[in-house]
Amino acid sequence: MRNIENSSASIAASAAVTIGSVPDDIATLEAALEAFEELDLLDRIVVTQETMTVSAFVAIKEHPRQRDTERHLKLALKKHLSAPSPVHSRVNVAVLDGTKFKLDGHTRSLAWDRGLLKAPSNVKADVYHCETMDDLLELYTHFDNKSAVETTPDKLSGALRQAGITVTSEALAKYSFATALQVASRSVGGESTDLYKNAEEFKAEIATLDAIMPVSSIFRVGVIAGAIMLLRKHGDKIKPFLKALNENTGVKTPNECDPAYALTDLILRQAKGRGGFSRTLELAGKTISCGDRALRGENYAVTPKGVSVKVTKISGYCPKTQNAKA
Repeated sequence: MRNIENSSASIAASAAVTIGSVPDDIATLEAALEAFEELDLLDRIVVTQETMTVSAFVAIKEHPRQRDTERHLKLALKKHLSAPSPVHSRVNVAVLDGTKFKLDGHTRSLAWDRGLLKAPSNVKADVYHCETMDDLLELYTHFDNKSAVETTPDKLSGALRQAGITVTSEALAKYSFATALQVASRSVGGESTDLYKNAEEFKAEIATLDAIMPVSSIFRVGVIAGAIMLLRKHGDKIKPFLKALNENTGVKTPNECDPAYALTDLILRQAKGRGGFSRTLELAGKTISCGDRALRGENYAVTPKGVSVKVTKISGYCPKTQNAKA
């Protein structure tokens, strides 16, 4: 563990080398600055120690990427937080531009605040002084509780938190739609498995979809992907279709049915969880096909074999930037 005196001396020495001998040209100066910026995390971050009250630690902001702490509290109280421990009094904190963020101890903090776990008299914190937001984000991956391994829903929860989104609907609050975002990313220029990038890219559409309060029986992963793409391309114009789909209010006559009915029938006939990624892609393509058809005011013919819904190509379907039509 480096201390502030050694770190400060190292930084001062680096600055003296860079600034003390003024370069003859801007290119040399820029190269020196780039070399400093490229120092790894160990060389750039100053670490200090601080003793603080539990209430002071509780008041520190959660890390931007912290998972859904509330969801994990009940399990933690049965496992690593089932009884007070001396190790609970050691915590890690980051500082960026004068603002402190927890690096670990989020669940402990919540348990202490609610009186569910006996708190120590104070906590001893290692404080990491970050230069950039990237430093703050990277540091989080070095901590988090070893007994609370992050699952994909955990990571998606953290990604949505970082993007500034809170979801409450049945279909989305399970945080099981990471694959939906991966599929939707194909529509804006190339598939991405980066949860943080995808959450940021589609945050407006996720928030709009969540406001409809989608139910999980209808909004399966492929449908969520399709809905996100439809919202990106069409904006609020597609909301009546999505609401009809969610509320199962599609219309069918002996000879034809509207797109909401066609898609609802297709979803409910399909065994949940069947088919893996290829089936998710197919369902996403059929969702946007039905949505586009609804906007055109066209129905489907009902035949003895049922309704035939085409699969719309996903790649390049959406504009890359958030400029959906209102």
